[in-house]
Amino acid sequence: MPKIDYEKIKNDNDLMLPSVDYVFCRLFGSQNSKERLISLLNSILVGQPHIKDVTITPTEYRKDKKYGKSIRLDIKATTDNGTLVNVEMQCVDVKDIILRAEFINAVMLRDYTIQQGDEYCEIPDRIIIWITMQDVTERKSCINEAVLMYKDNGIDPIGIAAEHLRIFIIELSKLEEMDMSKVDNMLEGWMNFIKHPKKLDNKYLNIPVMQDALSELEFLSHDKEARQAYNDRMIHMYDVQSSNTKHYEIGLNEGEEIGIKKGLEIGREEGAKQKAIETAKMMLSKGFNVDDIVDCSGLTAEDVIKLQMEVTNNGQ
Repeated sequence: MPKIDYEKIKNDNDLMLPSVDYVFCRLFGSQNSKERLISLLNSILVGQPHIKDVTITPTEYRKDKKYGKSIRLDIKATTDNGTLVNVEMQCVDVKDIILRAEFINAVMLRDYTIQQGDEYCEIPDRIIIWITMQDVTERKSCINEAVLMYKDNGIDPIGIAAEHLRIFIIELSKLEEMDMSKVDNMLEGWMNFIKHPKKLDNKYLNIPVMQDALSELEFLSHDKEARQAYNDRMIHMYDVQSSNTKHYEIGLNEGEEIGIKKGLEIGREEGAKQKAIETAKMMLSKGFNVDDIVDCSGLTAEDVIKLQMEVTNNGQ
């Protein structure tokens, strides 16, 4: 793998944010991202279990009842020991992550029907991981694990009842306050990559899987199709934020904020121009003259004439 130019990446005002779910899924949930996903999971699980391989599977669950709810997971995979894993990059400030995790667990288990005579131990273990940019718990650590527990009943102490379903909550908002000597070294690297890809410590820059992630992030940031999808997602997030129905916190510094706003303006302009072109083509097909099309579409006469020539040439 060619050595990355990290100085170029740090000065790239168009670099996408891995903390946006669209980018996160492209980096860790695509079919060519297995090594990145394995590294990320092992940094979180720290050998319990140690993952050697994953199979990344479709993430959409369509409703199975008339008034049910269809959901699309960010990342779903099956590990080499058969454990089901779900990873969610949560952009929205929500207060019900445990409930959401329980619902996802129930939905994933729809694929596993217990037949007469089957043992319940055949149900696969599940690991659900939520990475958030906000504080969603009152705990001090940036990473917490929840399992089914026995409560203190006055006779018996608190204890673990089962670990077949494990829920991890990682709050990136607490990353800087955390004593990182208490977590896996690569977990610190991946969490900083997701939150601040331009501020990675030099010790991570020579790790092949991290170089691969940075290289892919740089490629996606300058891919036209990916950029449009990213802009669409960001526009949606900002529009929802401005409507005050939800608050989005995606960890932007001032320079990144300016860059994103500039990108959104460009995205809106490109979308408006594309809509104008479609309007003009429709009017041309119905025989409208150039002046009328200019008035309705907002395009210049020169643009409309070029479109007219393209339509004529394509029809020949």
